[in-house]
Amino acid sequence: MNVEPNCIACNVTRTLISVLPVKNRHEMRSFECPECGSLFRLVVRREPRSVADEVTGPCFAAAAIQ
Repeated sequence: MNVEPNCIACNVTRTLISVLPVKNRHEMRSFECPECGSLFRLVVRREPRSVADEVTGPCFAAAAIQ
């Protein structure tokens, strides 16, 4: 889910302010309303990383340069 929710009081799009890892491959996303300051927290399953991202990480890129 890459959509920012609307505030139910102000009908304004909330801003993503933090993403924290939680158990079992999930993360907690915190959204704040820029008008009233209310918080909305949502726990979602983390998107799986592809094998290409893991193989081409910074440590592998540095090893390939040498």
